Amino acid sequence: MANRCTTVVNSLGPVAAISVLSLPKLKQHCHVYHDDDDALIDDYGQAAVEYVERLVGSAIVPANYQLSMSAWPTSDVSLKPWPVQSLTSVEYYPESSPETLTAYDGFELMARDDGPGELQLKPGETPPALASLLFPVVVKWTAGYTTLPRTLTQALQILVKHWYDTRDAVTVGTTSKRIDRSLDSLLRLHRVNWAEAI
Repeated sequence: MANRCTTVVNSLGPVAAISVLSLPKLKQHCHVYHDDDDALIDDYGQAAVEYVERLVGSAIVPANYQLSMSAWPTSDVSLKPWPVQSLTSVEYYPESSPETLTAYDGFELMARDDGPGELQLKPGETPPALASLLFPVVVKWTAGYTTLPRTLTQALQILVKHWYDTRDAVTVGTTSKRIDRSLDSLLRLHRVNWAEAI
């Protein structure tokens, strides 16, 4: 195996076109009782989802992901974003046939609800030789919550209300600090270091 493994993670898109935040509930949280700002509030909801996903390293909206690796890993591989719903495939370009993407079943998934799933080499397995390509190993999985934790839902609602209330001004001082503390206390339960090395 190679001593160093360079990795790149890409999103392959959501599993389905779904919304994890209900517009009526967002409007209720923002104390909005008219329809004039529906599109704006919905946009804030989508932005809040993207913001929190990148901040904590988890997939709020179920989506498919691909991890490309420059070599076989020398230790367990953390699959982020998480939580991992399922492992789709582990494939590689073999040294003997560098143009053919080939399935490899020598890894198993150790899934977790509270952190990244771990891709582990099965005992006694020796991965085959790889083609001399930039990223000859490709791992695909599906990640996302089937039921969004209430702490994440509350954090998203706080963000949407804050952005909606301050869309015409910059909030500083006590209110801003209170928002930061509220978000931090909710999101620290879910934060994972995305940049952790393999």
